[in-house]
Amino acid sequence: MSLLWPKLEIMAEEKVIPDARELIMQKMDDEGRSIQWLSEKTGINYNTLHSLLRRKLFSMSKENIGKINEALDTKFKLNGTAKNVL
Repeated sequence: MSLLWPKLEIMAEEKVIPDARELIMQKMDDEGRSIQWLSEKTGINYNTLHSLLRRKLFSMSKENIGKINEALDTKFKLNGTAKNVL
């Protein structure tokens, strides 16, 4: 039974870092913004944004994350982690 304790401790220490797309959607929800609004502000096609943010079908480009950061006044990163710095 003592063999299980170390594994439980390791599991308890692990942190889940949200995907930047989840944080982008949370920021938009908090501000009452829609994908349509973001599309208009960034010039990124609505269907592209929907596929990126809702369906998570493909990765975001540096160009698109830059446009999104500018529209939302954020500093999201592409490496799977994100930090919202205002």
